[in-house]
Amino acid sequence: MFGHKPGKEPIMAFSFESLNKESKKTIRDGINTEEMKFHSLKEYVGQTLSVDGFFFTSGGKWGEQVVLIAGGDKINMPKRCVAEFKQIRDNDEALNMMLDGKMIITNIAEYSAENGKTVTFNFGTKQ
Repeated sequence: MFGHKPGKEPIMAFSFESLNKESKKTIRDGINTEEMKFHSLKEYVGQTLSVDGFFFTSGGKWGEQVVLIAGGDKINMPKRCVAEFKQIRDNDEALNMMLDGKMIITNIAEYSAENGKTVTFNFGTKQ
């Protein structure tokens, strides 16, 4: 299927680019996350965060989640925002704006919900 015999042109039924969706660059150049510590978004209530990137984790007791990279920290985001960050990852314009340092997280606040307290936030564009 993927082999090539001399004298015959290979049949391209598969596009390797189709594999890139999950491996897109989502962290700005020059950002090293190895020494960063994990924090809860709740620790940033009242602040505005300049986003340096994000990545997805899976497994564990919470399943798939987003980890935001901002201010030299890894910040665990609420599980409910996975879909929004996947939209950013899958939209080249939005992803490039984030990689250019134009994405902020603002209006971070605690909120009482049916299942207890949670943290809300808004996306914003750095001018």
